[in-house]
Amino acid sequence: MSTDHTPNILLVDDQPANLAVLEAILTGVGELVAVTSGEAALREVLARDFAVVLLDVRMPTMNGFELAELIRQHPRTQGLPIIFLTAGDADEFPLERAYALGAVDYMTKPFNPVVLRAKVSVFIDLYRKSAQLARVEEERHRAALRDIFHRAPAIMGVMRGPDHVIEMANQRYRELACGRALDGLPLREAMPELAGQEFIEVLDQVYARGQALEGHNVRVLLRGGEGCAALEEHFLDFVCMALREPDGNVDGVLLHGVDVTERTRANLLAVGQRSALELAVTDAPLGDVLDVLARTAEDYSGGAALASVQLMTPDGRRLRHAAAPSLPAAFQREVDAIRVGPVGAAAASAAWRAATVNSADIEHDALWEGHRDLARAYGLHASRAMPILAPSGDVLGTFALYFRDRRHATPQEQAAMALLANTASLVIGQRHEAAERQAAEQRSHAILDSMSEGFIALDREWRITYANGAAEDVTQRRNEDLVGAQFWDLFRTLRGTPQESALRDSVAGRAASRIETFDPGQERWFEINAFPMEEGGTALYFRDESDRRRAEAGIRRLAAVAEQSSDFIGIFTADAGGIWLNPAGRRMAGLGAQANIAAWRMIDFFPREDRPFIVGQVMAALTGDQAEWEGELRLAQPDGGEPLPVYFKGFAVTDGDGNNLGLATITRDITQQKRAEDELRRVAADLSEADLRKSEFLATLAHELRNPLAPIRTGLDLLRMAPGDTAAAKRVHGMMDRQLGHLIHLVDDLLDIARITRGKIELKKEAVPLPTIVGMAVETSAALVEAHGHRLEVDLPPDPLELEADVTRLVQVLSNLLNNAAKYTPHGGTIRLAAWRDDGQAVIAVSDNGVGIGPEAIGSVFEMFTQVRGSLDRAQGGLGIGLSLVRRLVELHGGRVSAFSGGQGQGSTFTVRLPLRPGSPHARPEENGAAGGAAATAPLRVLVVDDNEDAADSLAALLQLLGHTTRVAHDGPEGLFLAESFQPDLAFLDIGLPGMNGYDLAGAIRRMGTMQQVVLIALTGWGAHSDQQQSQEAGFDQHLTKPVSLEALEQALGAVARALP
Repeated sequence: MSTDHTPNILLVDDQPANLAVLEAILTGVGELVAVTSGEAALREVLARDFAVVLLDVRMPTMNGFELAELIRQHPRTQGLPIIFLTAGDADEFPLERAYALGAVDYMTKPFNPVVLRAKVSVFIDLYRKSAQLARVEEERHRAALRDIFHRAPAIMGVMRGPDHVIEMANQRYRELACGRALDGLPLREAMPELAGQEFIEVLDQVYARGQALEGHNVRVLLRGGEGCAALEEHFLDFVCMALREPDGNVDGVLLHGVDVTERTRANLLAVGQRSALELAVTDAPLGDVLDVLARTAEDYSGGAALASVQLMTPDGRRLRHAAAPSLPAAFQREVDAIRVGPVGAAAASAAWRAATVNSADIEHDALWEGHRDLARAYGLHASRAMPILAPSGDVLGTFALYFRDRRHATPQEQAAMALLANTASLVIGQRHEAAERQAAEQRSHAILDSMSEGFIALDREWRITYANGAAEDVTQRRNEDLVGAQFWDLFRTLRGTPQESALRDSVAGRAASRIETFDPGQERWFEINAFPMEEGGTALYFRDESDRRRAEAGIRRLAAVAEQSSDFIGIFTADAGGIWLNPAGRRMAGLGAQANIAAWRMIDFFPREDRPFIVGQVMAALTGDQAEWEGELRLAQPDGGEPLPVYFKGFAVTDGDGNNLGLATITRDITQQKRAEDELRRVAADLSEADLRKSEFLATLAHELRNPLAPIRTGLDLLRMAPGDTAAAKRVHGMMDRQLGHLIHLVDDLLDIARITRGKIELKKEAVPLPTIVGMAVETSAALVEAHGHRLEVDLPPDPLELEADVTRLVQVLSNLLNNAAKYTPHGGTIRLAAWRDDGQAVIAVSDNGVGIGPEAIGSVFEMFTQVRGSLDRAQGGLGIGLSLVRRLVELHGGRVSAFSGGQGQGSTFTVRLPLRPGSPHARPEENGAAGGAAATAPLRVLVVDDNEDAADSLAALLQLLGHTTRVAHDGPEGLFLAESFQPDLAFLDIGLPGMNGYDLAGAIRRMGTMQQVVLIALTGWGAHSDQQQSQEAGFDQHLTKPVSLEALEQALGAVARALP
């Protein structure tokens, strides 16, 4: 309504003369608009505003009453004042009809000019005053709109021109901009961080095209937070509309939006929580459920955090990772090794305190004392850990977030973390109080309503107390028809059938059962699983099995052949659900003949650690275009034993149209093949080693034979050349006699070894005191000892120490040891021969301060043709059979010999233990056991780690028989745990261990502060030089090749016992 011009007055009469009269009377009162028909009048009132209408009643085509009725029907003219004009009798004028049509007055012709002007002037004045009031109201409305604009909860802004100069921005817009100056600035200058995020490009399109554009859940990074320096993630719903000038040209853009960040994150949490709970109610592995929660936490943080869920071990001493989707496996293992305690980094400290632990800066947080290197190695700088608590307050585990930046978790992240930790507690299953059970029931209903399977709950009287949405679809009945009804009244087709008996038996016996039934009305097969509920009712799960039954009909024909196969042959649904498994497959998987294969999925047959590969590679191939996959895998064992190596071949079963009916697998146990391959590798290594030793021995033998033969031949030449020189001949004869003696000694050693090996040697035992044997041996070796300038010290006990022995052979043993000490000790060294009595045995030790023996060779020093002292051996001569001869002669006397050396340049000690003559003082009682003659060694704490259970257990039993305390582990992580708790003196570690190989395990043990002195021995089937070198680099003290002889074992034990303080 405008008041900038004279108010309009509409005159309507079909007679021009009447119009002329009206115009004459009303001139000057207002702007007069005269029309001669109702149609023309209608067009005018719709085109402009009028203060009053003077309307003739009688007009052709459309009379005044009809026109008035049309005027009143239009919203624009509903309140327009109308004065009816009539030439008829005033008494006959239809007042009721006129006023019903909204007339304000009527006048009869001829008009009284004064009265007419007065009446019209009243409406003109009323129009003006109404216009003034409307203007005041419009200004008030505009002010209110501006206030609403600025205080609106939505984001609103007006930007002008192609540069989007900000003309108006409401409070929410300014809060989003972190309070920055905006007015009069181009958007690119006011909020430069929007560059490259495609938001400004949307405004450009709206301005250029003049068309509105919408955005939903659009992610933008805006400057915000403390000091408004960091970029924060926001999600926006918005619409951008073009603003136009009066001529229609676009001159700006109006932005209207809502910050839906919290809603988006809440939806993310809700989806993650719902997914986890849905997995939980389908009996999915706990690790899979917790993995969903961990991934939800990572997604909620926008990738800023790495999530970890650990569960408390039964002994309450450690936490073990159940889910950590983005943390490296090595990091998880090292964190799992941290004990629960007051200073245990993030998770272990939170579990100890049963309270949340924050570390905004790991580098300077005392809780990470001793573990900062671990965090630093994986680029982690902050953490937050929260205990997962049972309703009783017990700590079930921890939920932790690790950040790559130094920061505190935001309040939103803290709240989300608390929600996810509570969800984890719910999943783990702590519901003890009645209030919690009621809440759990409500959550269960929500979960059940989201399930695709039909679910019905029955009370003790078979009355339906609950039915989810899927049950309505399965039964084709509404929920109100199901709840409260008798089960048998609704499912009459089950009455009198074996299925009814099975269900009733299940309810009566409170046992789970599964039946399949055919609904003739729907022509569909259904699987019904019944489970007893705690309160005495029964839960029924319905699943449409029609497609599976049709598929099974075709697939089962393949089963007849598979029944007799020794391979694992299984048939599964298209989504890898179990259908059928042959007897051999059940045996391989550890399933009984009556086990329900339908309860298993294909992935359940594989170890948890292999399942990512199964899902990502095998299942993807089987269900994809490739439709097949084959290769070596491992089959899980239900008793937790070592997975079975198998060769797997799987393929999709399709019908004639190419539709996937299911999956079939043929899996063969290749355990024997793998063992054969390992044995072949071991035998090949042994043969290679034996061939190398043989070659070295033959080369050495040739060299040692040439040494005496060369001077003998030279002597013969001298005798021929100077036959008359008696003095020269005497010297040559002496030289030839010595070299011949040396040659005879070499041959005698070879013959002795051959006789012992064939069991042909005979000992001439007699009672003899030990000093007699020692004296003869010293006399035999004296010349060699003196030739090298050594000092020989002999320390004998006052007791005679009587032996029953072959004097010649024992003199041979001791002289060999003395000769070795003389040859391998630099000139002017010291050799000591000491004897004493110990536990019914005579102990003789020959020690020197010579070149010593390296740790990698100490275990094989007594083996045939083995020389362990490097190039120096060659310089001193010898066939490498002397110590082997010593060992065998000592063993023939019922004794043992061992070697010890501190390493290269540390000298050596060879110790011989011989039983005292039976019946002599201090002799042992005669024993019948195999271990009766074993050398006594101080009791040790020995750890054995080998994934071959038979090998590990047998070695432990032998060590226990020798008087030692043992612990056995079958994989790397278990071995690491036992090493820390058992604190062994000696550890035998296999190299090929699952979970953590022997090299990694040795390194981890060496890094323990309390395990610096432990002796580590590699125990493996690989014995090449490169293998021994790798063992030494990994921190092993010795390298023994399987199978290990008792002598090598006792040498290792004796070396450890002597090294102990």
